[in-house]
Parts: sequence; C-alpha cells; structure tokens
Amino acid sequence: MQTKTRTKGDTTRARWLALLDELFHDIASWSEEQEWLVHRDTKKLEEPFGTYQAPYLAIRTPQGRFVVNPIARFVMAADGRVDMEAWPSFDRVAILRERGQWKVRRDSAFARLMPWNRQNFLRLVRELVSD
Repeated sequence: MQTKTRTKGDTTRARWLALLDELFHDIASWSEEQEWLVHRDTKKLEEPFGTYQAPYLAIRTPQGRFVVNPIARFVMAADGRVDMEAWPSFDRVAILRERGQWKVRRDSAFARLMPWNRQNFLRLVRELVSD
C-alpha cells in the first residue's frame, strides 16, 4: 500500500481553504440572518501550489447584489485576498488576510484597514449596494 506524502503546497492549500471556508461561512450566515438570498458556488483558481476549487458567493439584498470572490492566497502585502463586488454601484472592497486576521480595505491601497466583523460587513454591504 502506497501512502501519499503531503507536500508544503498541499498544506498551504489546505490551510488557505480552511480560512476561506470559515470566512465564507460567516458571510453566508450574516447574510441569511438579514434574509438575503445566498447562492453558494465554487470557482477555479491557479496558484503556485496548484489548481483548486475555492468557494464563491453571490448574494442578493433588497437594494442590490454582491459577490464574494476569492482572488488568491499569494498577493502582495497580505496573506490572501477576497473581493466583495457590488451591483448596481460597481464598488469593490478587498478583504485581506494580515497577521492572522481578516481586514477590509476600501477604495485605495493607502486606505486604513478596517477590522473584519459582522458589524463592518453589514455596514459595507449597505454602502456597496446603494445607488
């Protein structure tokens, strides 16, 4: 019987997917509390550690819709990036993994990072989906 050895890439991918699962679970739960329609899907990503399926959310509120779109584990100045993109406003925010925590960056690369929590998520959605 042959045992598959886990590589560093396998471990990195597994950790990243666990972080995404936790983040996306929180976003879906917070959205469902508001009685917003949540559609769960996956998307294919290619990274230095290989190709994989990552979670993806499309959420509809009474004011508009937004998607939660994983960008990559390996990005500059962070340990991962997920974008929230909204319609009809076409606004976007980056959710960045920094020093073991998710943080939100609005507008420019020089904007102050906001802590990631339920209150800030709900505030961001209200701002993003408004006309």
